Amino acid sequence: MLGKAIGGVLLLLGASLSAEAQAPATEERPAPNASDPSEEGTAPSDDPSAATDEAGELEEPEHEETVHPQGPVPNPPSETGASLTGAQTTDVTTSREAAADDPSWHLYHEAALALAADDDELAIALLRQLVRAHPDHPAAVEARRLLRRMGKRVSIQSRSGEPRTGLARAEMTANQTIFGTAAGVTLCFAAECSGARIWTATLLIGGGIGLGTTLALTRRGVSPGQNQLYSTLPRWGYYNGWLLFTALGATFDEDSFDTVSATRGGTMASFLTGHALSLVAAAILDFTVSPTAGDVAIMDSFMIAASVVIAQIYAAVDAYDIDGSEGQLQGLMGGLLVANAAAATVAGFLTRSIDFTRGRAVLIDLGTFTGTGLGIGLVALIQGDDLEAGPVFGAGALGAAGGFALTYWLTRNLRMRRQPAVDVSLAPTRGGGMATIGATF
Repeated sequence: MLGKAIGGVLLLLGASLSAEAQAPATEERPAPNASDPSEEGTAPSDDPSAATDEAGELEEPEHEETVHPQGPVPNPPSETGASLTGAQTTDVTTSREAAADDPSWHLYHEAALALAADDDELAIALLRQLVRAHPDHPAAVEARRLLRRMGKRVSIQSRSGEPRTGLARAEMTANQTIFGTAAGVTLCFAAECSGARIWTATLLIGGGIGLGTTLALTRRGVSPGQNQLYSTLPRWGYYNGWLLFTALGATFDEDSFDTVSATRGGTMASFLTGHALSLVAAAILDFTVSPTAGDVAIMDSFMIAASVVIAQIYAAVDAYDIDGSEGQLQGLMGGLLVANAAAATVAGFLTRSIDFTRGRAVLIDLGTFTGTGLGIGLVALIQGDDLEAGPVFGAGALGAAGGFALTYWLTRNLRMRRQPAVDVSLAPTRGGGMATIGATF
């Protein structure tokens, strides 16, 4: 108890020193002679007209000051501007005025008072609030130092309200390095590179650009939502870019025998264009909407489900045939593109009223693929060796839609718990042991 009180006092003393360093220096004025009865043996006059000089002009009135016979009264330890060495200052209002004018120092003082009152929980909460609200303020530097001494960690919140974490930054750096390498491969394919040196140089340059740019732009940390946003949209950018270019007929040629064949230049251009547009879209969403990791993950789940269902529907009606006519191919790709846009729009509206989590989105993805597998497997068991594409893919589409809808409904009340979600226990048995793992949902 005594140690925490002393810690709070020292915390306030340090804040007062920093506040005095920021306060403008004021010129000290000597006390007026009239206030010192020892000089000239005269008492001070209460008549302002008596304060005249030899020329008969009025003197400027001095600021009123309270004078004590024994000298200035020492300030209380929690309000003084004294240094840690014991030197005191005669200005008793500097630290309080600085704290009142500056919300950062005000939070710092409140945290110090809470620490002195043995309220560690409130002190930690106030210090973390200070660091997150004013990360570059000198008071935040002192707050971080104190939190480290108390064994507590603090993370700066992002625009979405999520804390920035090192794990999210590491994931984002790894993903952007992969995307940069993929862009280098795509560019080399489009330019028809030949030779190991040019391929190696292109891969290293692409990956280096992705790695260096991400590290430079994320020095203050990355939130899980930002990581999910910048890692998910480029993946869909490649896919949707290819769908768009194919729907416009820019990625294939049709010969005189009505045979459709892909073109290297158009396909690679669609990938690069989709990648670039996805990064622009991610930056716009980051600075305007600031979605959380759950928001981006549920959008990803909706688009996955839409693509799986629509592709299998086309396969069931024998429209998913790259060797078919130009119109069939363009219709398929256009339908998939529209389905992805509709799914992303619906997910965006749902995130305005529902708080999704990344874990829930993973379970929904699992339900979608499990339903697809069950639908295809059930029909395959019924048909045996005489499989037909129509019923198989039709059942797969129904299974994907049913699995998605069922998992979405079953996880509607899924919430994050503060207690550990996984419990591991070990128990000895005769001749061995038994391990038990339990999960809480």
